[in-house]
Amino acid sequence: MAYCNMYFSLTAIGGNGSDWEALSVTVENDALAPNNEDRYYSSNIRFQLQSEEFDWFIDSNTPKLFRSLFGSTNIFKGKGYKRSIIYQFGQFIFTPENITTSEPQPDDLPYAGMLYASAGFKVRKENYADTLTLLAAANIHQFSVRKNYQLRFK
Repeated sequence: MAYCNMYFSLTAIGGNGSDWEALSVTVENDALAPNNEDRYYSSNIRFQLQSEEFDWFIDSNTPKLFRSLFGSTNIFKGKGYKRSIIYQFGQFIFTPENITTSEPQPDDLPYAGMLYASAGFKVRKENYADTLTLLAAANIHQFSVRKNYQLRFK
């Protein structure tokens, strides 16, 4: 099976002295792909907020949590680097190959949905970038919208 995925992304760029540079919304859904061949991955919706870039890690733009976790390391220090903070919130949805039964199949991936929130620190220099991300995720059925969402695409 070939992996194919279609996605849509919308980005708004901030300005006028805002501390935030970009807000983006990304929607991925295999229902838009030819032949609907996704290898269990069904969809993702992600909201991302990225700060303006700043020169120094220990900077007033850097949240206190990041300063306390990484301020004593050399990981993100150095001249000529641009840094930014990235926050994300989203949900992944996965479906089994056989969607005609509600019973778990022993050799198939089960229905799954994951809600997540993350905070990341990006360091960029010319054509090179590193990102360190702290991710909190929940695989909690009552909070996931995967069941109602998947029924719309059967």
